[in-house]
Amino acid sequence: CEAPSPRLPRRTRRHSPGAAGRVAIVRDTSSSMEGLWHRWAGLVCTSVVDLAKQHRMPVGYCEFSSSARKFLPADSRAHQRRRFFSREYAALAAHSGEAQSGGTTNFEAPLRTILEEFEAGLPRHRRRGAASPRGADQHVLFLTDGQGGDRTMRREIEEARGLGVAVHTIF
Repeated sequence: CEAPSPRLPRRTRRHSPGAAGRVAIVRDTSSSMEGLWHRWAGLVCTSVVDLAKQHRMPVGYCEFSSSARKFLPADSRAHQRRRFFSREYAALAAHSGEAQSGGTTNFEAPLRTILEEFEAGLPRHRRRGAASPRGADQHVLFLTDGQGGDRTMRREIEEARGLGVAVHTIF
């Protein structure tokens, strides 16, 4: 390139509001996450919700220890039913700050629960069994200390790949 420019190509600059995809925060609230790790996970949740708000990304939130607990915020529009993926950022941030630690760790249940939510929101041609392109617009952020449970989750990771969902684990 003879004349480099600080501007991005026109195609790269195009952006539709809400086209950034979806993110699900899956937070370990088992006994091993008490204290410093619990506060750290709360701060990460708040930061991710703030980032999603900047990009108008719908966010889902799920806590887990021995079982998975989805957070379904009340939608500000009274006629809408409660949905897992939401733009109710203040409610999501507030709920993540109220999390309580306790119990054992089961990694598989929350990931299975979240993948069902991703699949339910996909058009039919991108659901299980259909050829789906590798999606860069769907993310699971898995916050855990990695203690306990079966950490491989091979079947769930394969299912996520099939749905075009990227799973990011933070230990």
